[in-house]
Amino acid sequence: MSLDVETTGGAGENIRGSVLKEARNERDQARKLLSEGIDPSEERKAKKYNIYSNANNSFKAIAEEWFNINKPKWTETTAHNKWLRLTKHILPYLGSRPIKNITTQELLSVIRMVETQGKIETAHLTKNIVGEVYAFAIATDRADRNIALDLKGALVPVVRKNMATITDPKEIGGLLRAIDSYAGDYITKCALRLTPIKSQFVIC
Repeated sequence: MSLDVETTGGAGENIRGSVLKEARNERDQARKLLSEGIDPSEERKAKKYNIYSNANNSFKAIAEEWFNINKPKWTETTAHNKWLRLTKHILPYLGSRPIKNITTQELLSVIRMVETQGKIETAHLTKNIVGEVYAFAIATDRADRNIALDLKGALVPVVRKNMATITDPKEIGGLLRAIDSYAGDYITKCALRLTPIKSQFVIC
């Protein structure tokens, strides 16, 4: 029993000693600030504000604000795809960072992780979405420049394959019959009927 009392007493003394040491450090810091002409209470307020400001100016906080403001003008699919790309490829790595502190190299490294998965077009689309978030941050005075624009030419280019042109008369005839028998939307059918006509003209 006596051992427990002594142990508790020793722990209590250690805690008191730690508190006193911290208080002395704070006192010394306050004296140092005063000697430099800085009000210690104002300095504490500034630190609290910076913590709050960094949380509200993180990439994730600004991305959420941008998304919620612009979501009504997008289709459901577009909104889903934009947010999915951010949450999957960007936010896990840069979401908690103050947007002003993220460097071009950091963004490039994150987007290149998408490239290494063979998702070249997704990498470009993700970069463009990040650019939209930065444009919003600049407009709301929380970023100075759009670092996504600095990545121009840094990503593997998207190579698009052209579809082969039908030249066989029999195949063309089959295409025209398929268009004529299309039973879907009337406007779509009209557009399909115009396609063979438009394909005869070459735009120079």
